[in-house]
Amino acid sequence: MEPRSKQHASLATLELQPVRATAVETATTRPQPLNEETSLTKRNMLKVLAASMSFFFAGNNDGSLGALTPYILRTYNVGTEYVALM
Repeated sequence: MEPRSKQHASLATLELQPVRATAVETATTRPQPLNEETSLTKRNMLKVLAASMSFFFAGNNDGSLGALTPYILRTYNVGTEYVALM
């Protein structure tokens, strides 16, 4: 019971500091300048599309290999170390 009273006593002496309104206003109200690297141009859209497709195919390939491992082992008569290298 004593540790709880110490915690309660430390919370009672907690002081809150005011937040400066100017720091909050400038961070939220000032618009950020558009940067060509972050704007959605045709070139950036092509980059996003290419990255999305490559991650999709890499994930799809990785997922199918796990399901096909038993069939690869039996069909090609290889050990698990060779399948792991694939």
